[in-house]
Amino acid sequence: MDLAEAARRANTPTTRDNILDALEWLQRETTTRQYALENPAWGNGAFTKALVEGLSGQARTSGQQKITMKTLDAYVAERVKALTEGKQSPVTVYPPNVPDFPLAMTR
Repeated sequence: MDLAEAARRANTPTTRDNILDALEWLQRETTTRQYALENPAWGNGAFTKALVEGLSGQARTSGQQKITMKTLDAYVAERVKALTEGKQSPVTVYPPNVPDFPLAMTR
């Protein structure tokens, strides 16, 4: 599963825990009518590649050090679509009344 791989690659236990706690139930790799795509050049799937990139700082908004669930969600959705040429579309389901929250801080 891509989320487990992303957690394994995370640099710190806190980041790893945040990935598993937050993303496992909020964001899915793809819709039910699509396949989760992988590429040997990436060393994993498109979702994991985008997730690791996002948590490494690519999902930051200009001038911010924190990466929030919503900024990461937006980054991953667009990046996966770009990597797969539109063949994979991550899906996010936000439970009611859950505000945006930080997942990681960058330097």
